[in-house]
Amino acid sequence: MDFDQLAEQVDRLTDELLGLEDAAARALGIQLKEAVEAIHREALVRIVRRLKQEESTLAALRELAQDPAVRAILMLHEILRPPPGARVQMALDEVRPYIHSHGGEVELVELQGGTVRLRLAGACQGCPGSQATLRNGVEQALRRHLPELERIELVEDAPASGALISPATIGVAGSPPPPYDPADGWRLALPLAQLAPGVLRRVVVEGGDLILAMVDGRPVCYHNTCAHMAMPLHDGDLSGGVLTCPWHGFAYLIASGECLTAPEVQLEPCPVRVRAGQIEVRV
Repeated sequence: MDFDQLAEQVDRLTDELLGLEDAAARALGIQLKEAVEAIHREALVRIVRRLKQEESTLAALRELAQDPAVRAILMLHEILRPPPGARVQMALDEVRPYIHSHGGEVELVELQGGTVRLRLAGACQGCPGSQATLRNGVEQALRRHLPELERIELVEDAPASGALISPATIGVAGSPPPPYDPADGWRLALPLAQLAPGVLRRVVVEGGDLILAMVDGRPVCYHNTCAHMAMPLHDGDLSGGVLTCPWHGFAYLIASGECLTAPEVQLEPCPVRVRAGQIEVRV
């Protein structure tokens, strides 16, 4: 069997296990599955830690992490985590059966920094219980998958055309953005045009030392601090989606901040958004 077939077999057998009528047998099977997975995770963590110790093996680890099968297993055991957008969709998939049971639907409209904007549709749209539904169900799932989440917003229904319009695109072309409100915490970092793909930029905003990069057409922002010994990262090498610390070689996936060198640590993200052609951050 190839990897995909093996994965499908595991999913099928897991479904059969969860469907057992004998509660004791079902509980025993789940405990066995969790114990085996815990052994595998511990072994993988030890392998990753060993590979980080030499530059030659570290390079091999970076290459392996890009292999779909290896990456899937590392993510399964939470040694690597999916990027924020994927984790939001995972959380929404968890709560959709409950939302559907009430005749509604939930969808992701926008993810900017630590803010997730959602739309509730169908029976949930506009009903007094929609806020409670968001708070009690959706929010809990989101916070489990996205610990760095800062804020959840509900947006109005889409126009009749069905197009999703980003708030940043609404307004008169060429008009300046609204003045900054000191209370909202957003501050100008640099013009979007000055952040090119594959380039790492350092900005200092109100005492916050930050690094910016472009990933799939959107900016990502982290505090300019390596998780190893708190050394600055702005002179590091950004290549192939991996940022390597210039001091001790710790490697990070720039899309998610996950560390390839020490899976138990990661970069500290900073909320970032684009408004009227300007990159703004919230220190």
